[in-house]
Order: sequence, then C-alpha cells, then structure tokens
Amino acid sequence: MEASEHSCPFCSGPLVPTGKVYSLEELLEGWSPARFSRETIDGLRAQSDHTRLHECGVCEFGIYYPQIIGDSSFYEEIEKPFQGNWYQEWKWEFGEAIADARSCRNILDVGCGTGGFLAKARGEATEVVGVDFNESVLAIARQKGITTFPSLGSIPSSGNRFDGIFSFHVLEHVPDPVAFLVQLADRLAPSGRIGLSVPNMWGPVRFIDPCFSNMPPHHATRWTATSLKMLAGKVGLAVERTVVEPLSFQSRDYYTTYWVNQIVPGSRRLKKWLRSGCKFYFRVLFGLLRVMGRSSTTLHSGQSVYVLLRKA
Repeated sequence: MEASEHSCPFCSGPLVPTGKVYSLEELLEGWSPARFSRETIDGLRAQSDHTRLHECGVCEFGIYYPQIIGDSSFYEEIEKPFQGNWYQEWKWEFGEAIADARSCRNILDVGCGTGGFLAKARGEATEVVGVDFNESVLAIARQKGITTFPSLGSIPSSGNRFDGIFSFHVLEHVPDPVAFLVQLADRLAPSGRIGLSVPNMWGPVRFIDPCFSNMPPHHATRWTATSLKMLAGKVGLAVERTVVEPLSFQSRDYYTTYWVNQIVPGSRRLKKWLRSGCKFYFRVLFGLLRVMGRSSTTLHSGQSVYVLLRKA
C-alpha cells in the first residue's frame, strides 16, 4: 500500500492512491469526438497535468488528486458533440424528489439546467428557484417561468431560506464537497430538507474502467451511500432516507457488456458465451416485468443514488 498524502475530509482516514496515474492528455482524449481549444487545455493544465484516484477504506469516499476541475469553457466544448446527455427533462431521481417536495412552500434547485425538475415540481410549491452557472440553459429555464440565478451568492437575502433544496448530479463535480453542502444547509429553512443525487459507485458504473465521464475534469469525486452519510454528519445533517435507482432495460448494457469485460478480461470465447447468457437473462427478466406492468428492477442497481437530508 502506498503512503497517503491526504486524509478523508469526513472520517480523517487515509486516502490511498489507487489505479493508474492519468495525464491530462489521456483524460481529454477520452472525450472524443470533442475537441478542446488551447485556452481550455492551458486552463486545465494550470491546475495539474495529471491526476489519480484516492480512496478511503473507511467510508468509501473517492477523490482525484491533484484536482482538475472542469470550467465553463470545458463544458461549452463538450456540450455540442454530446448534446442532450447533460440537461435531461426527466431523470429517475426527479420522481423521488417531487415526492419529497410536496410539503414545501418554496424549492431551490442547484444545478437546475434547463429547469426540467422545477417545471414539474412547480405544482407542489408556490415558488421555485433555479441556480446554474450556464447562462444558455438558464435562458431556457426562464422561458418556463422559473426564477433563476447564476450562483447561490446572487440569491437576494430576502429569498435565502428554502423548505426544499435539491441538487442532482452536482456534488461529484465540486472541488470541496463539505463547503458545497454547508452552502446548501445555510439556505435551508429550520424544518427543511435537502435532496441530493450522485452516481452510485456501488452500482454498475464501477464496472467501467476507465470511465472518462466519471473522472476529471468532469467528476472530481466518487460516492456511495456510506460516504454520503459521512458527509452529511460532517455538516450537521442526518440522512432521512436513501434510495438506489433500479435498473432499467435501457441500462442493461452495464452488465451485459461492462461487467462481462471486467470479470473475463482475456478469453474471447468465454466472454462471448457469458455475454450471450447475460443478454438472455435480461430479456427473460424484463419480459416478466413487462407482464407485471413494470419497467425496472431492484434486483440490480441502476446508475444513481438519492439521499434526503435534514438537520440533525
């Protein structure tokens, strides 16, 4: 085991380097066909020209050091070739969050994108507010009648307390998760709740290696339900409930392709046999589910985990 230079920000356990060191060039090549400007590359290189995953063996938190955090120019340059992947009008976790928003007078969505969640949650609250650093998507949200701001700090003090604060797939992007959650908690009404979703590292994404969309400059950290609970405790919050996304038929390739590739790295014949077996299994499983009027299964994890937090 290599010596650790970093400690876990939640449990103070050692963060152990794991896996290979990735150069900035390798990380950006993983986003092909996106092409990056010299200005964007130089801005990222000013942070570091390499990075490596560090993991806590106590609370399962993962973070890349040195940190390379994607800026607005990075996201502008990946948005066009991958258009439609980032700002979805509906996600699984929106359904969980809308159920939690039913008792809220006002709602804040941090990282609101085009306002898909808030447009649907508007029927549950009298006021909905969105925050996002991307002005182009805020313009779309405003067309839906949603009040928007470019940052948490730009929200007027008169609207500084919310019954429900939600943030979907944002936590894994920020360089300091503790500071980010403190900012959210500071804007929470006394009896309010915070709903967060992140990629679930107990889920099938763990089978993809390397997974460039789950690495810098896109994702700075990795999470499980355990590490989310530790983060909440660090900020004086408690986990009220945790829900793991069920597997949909559209996401079965996590298992039929990536799981097979991981457990059978060599033999092509064995890999082909196992992949065929997996595909048959999922065809039968989802066929039975359709008969029962269901489109997903909790027998296997999907991509995300959602937690609802309250003041401890």
